This record gives sequence, structure tokens and C-alpha cells, in this order.
Amino acid sequence: MAKKLKKAKTGMSPRTKSIISNSFRGIISNQACVDNGREAPWWLAIIFFLFAVIIPLVPNHVAMNKTYGASFLNNGTYDFAEQVTKASVFLKQDALRYADGQAGAHDKQLVVNGSTLYYKEDGAILTENDQTREFYSNVSTITGEYDFRMIYTTCEGSTFDDVCNIYKLRRYYSNTTDEVDWTDWNAKPAAERETYYVPNLMIFGRYTMRLFLFQKSQKGTGTSTLKNGTSYGLTWEKISDGDILSASVYNLKNWQTIDVNHINLQQDTVVYDYYKELFNNCYVAEKNRMKWNTTLIYLGVYGGLMIFLGLMIFLLTRGQKNPYSSLNLWHAEKIAAFLGFTPALLAMIFGFIFGGNMLGQMAFIMLLSLRVMWASMRTLRPVA
Repeated sequence: MAKKLKKAKTGMSPRTKSIISNSFRGIISNQACVDNGREAPWWLAIIFFLFAVIIPLVPNHVAMNKTYGASFLNNGTYDFAEQVTKASVFLKQDALRYADGQAGAHDKQLVVNGSTLYYKEDGAILTENDQTREFYSNVSTITGEYDFRMIYTTCEGSTFDDVCNIYKLRRYYSNTTDEVDWTDWNAKPAAERETYYVPNLMIFGRYTMRLFLFQKSQKGTGTSTLKNGTSYGLTWEKISDGDILSASVYNLKNWQTIDVNHINLQQDTVVYDYYKELFNNCYVAEKNRMKWNTTLIYLGVYGGLMIFLGLMIFLLTRGQKNPYSSLNLWHAEKIAAFLGFTPALLAMIFGFIFGGNMLGQMAFIMLLSLRVMWASMRTLRPVA
């Protein structure tokens, strides 16, 4: 009986070994990238191309994921925590007084319904266009000044911005609630100008909201300092339907009997924590839009740059004395893809170092351009 012949093991072909070797050596060797551009299969070049245009985007993507709507409060709250707690408790206690039939009391609600915020008072919803209503303000018993004002407006778009500007540009004389007469104030010598102030402002709109935190101006400066302002782009898209004011005090123990003039923030941070989370949730939709829009824009820029530099390699090797004049356009594009490996890695590192800012995002463009220029001057240069 004839014996079966065993199949001889052929091993890896020299071409495959060369491609693998050049893929690793290409990290530092331009010549290895050129050789791979001629020998490597198309699918490997596509993998390197995708790697080169995607990896530099990671730092920016990570940095934008770490941004939060309430992050501006890390720089200081300027009494906002106490003020918003006092306001929320007072408004809900006022609603209880209204339910008991007490004179002068009101049931005020900020109701989210289908990504839209409505202001409701005593059962009636404010629906008229271009209507603005201040539904809460507090005058300090110590200073006699406004310390916090809450406003709702049905205005939208640029008209909403106008409402915000009207309130945040108002100035009040120190120790009063009287507005500054700018004609008289500016006519006085600097040393005689009274100190003025602007209270903290929380402005709600149908589709967005803003918070402005101010520091009192110094005497005679003529300017007021806006210390913090919420990010533009807060929306109600990711907020559950219901009354914001009721939700803010929902987990606050004994809120019905709390003395609003003696808020203990060391124990009662529930309302402040709620509003911080509200800012974060309001920013989610805009953050996701900005994150993916920025990612897609840079993906297009990086991809277009890779294709353009491949075309440049093709054009620069067209001379008769150039030993690489036999390269076709596809070979040149593959060379650019392999050359992009190292710049992509370095750009990712720089991106994390610089926190995903513009300098980190531009690193890949500069590094890849430099490497292609260096390869064209040294490796792909014509023979003298």
C-alpha cells in the first residue's frame, strides 16, 4: 500500500516578510514606507490610512467628553448655591400657601414638556410671544440690594439674547435697588462715582437657559465684572418632563418648614446639586453635536490632507532623473498612508498633553507635512 505523501510546509513568503518588516520599520524609516507603498496590498494601506486619520482625533474626543454644563461653577459660585436653594424653597413654600388660600401667595412652576419649558402661575401658562416675567427676586436684609433674580421669557433666538443683555447690563446703586442713571454717573469725577452692582441672574427660556454670576464693581471703575456665565447651547432636550422647581426640592428633607433666611448649605446641598446636574443634562445634546461635528470636520481635513500629500509625492517623482518615476498615483497614495503612521501617534500624544485644544489638533497636520517633505527631499529625490 502506497504511503501518503505529507504536504511540505512552505512558510511565509519573502514578500510577506518584507511587508511586515517594512510596516514596523516604517515608524522611523521613510524608505520602508516607500517600499511598502510599492509592495503592500491595498487593504493594508487602507488600514494605515484609517489609523492615521482617526488616532489624532482621540484626544479631542476624550476632552469634549469631559466637558460638563456645570463645569463653570468650579471657578466659584458667588453665593449662587445659597441663593438658588433659598429661591426654590421659597417658591415651593409659596405654592403651599396658595393651596391653603392665603392672600398674596402664588403657585409658580417651570414645567418641561417635550423639550420645551413653560412658565405656569396659578394654573395659567404664559404662552404669549415675546413676554418676559420676573418670577422671583430677593433683596438682602443686610445690604438692601438685589442678590438674585430669576426670569422667564417666551422670547427665542436672538430675541432671547436681547433679553439676557437687558438684564445683565442693568446696574444698580450700592445699598439700593435703584438703577444707575448713567448720564449723571459718567458726569461725576471718578473718585465721586458711587459703587454699583449687578445681581446674579438666572434666565429661563422656552428652549434654553443662562446663568450669570457677577462680582460687585469697585467704586469709580465704570465696569461690572461678569465672573461666570453658563455655556451657550443649554437645551431641554435631555430633561425629563415635569416641574423643575418641584424636582429641585424633592429630596430636601422638611423643605416645607425650612426658614429660607437661614439656609444651612453644609447640610442642605440637595437643591444646588440638582441644578448642577440640570446644567450637565441640559448640555448633553449640544455637547454630542459639537463633539461629532468637530470629529467629522477634522476627519475630513486629515483625510483630505493625506490624499493631497499622496498627490504631491506623485508629482514630485515625475522627473526623468528620479529613480521613482515609475510610481503611479496609487503607489504614491499608499506611501502617504504609510508615512502617516508615526505623525498620527505623535499627534495623539501631543493632543493629550495639550488637552485636545487647537495646538494638539494641528499637530498631525504639521508633523505629517514635515515627514512627507523630508521623505521627498531625502528618500524620493532625483539622482544628481
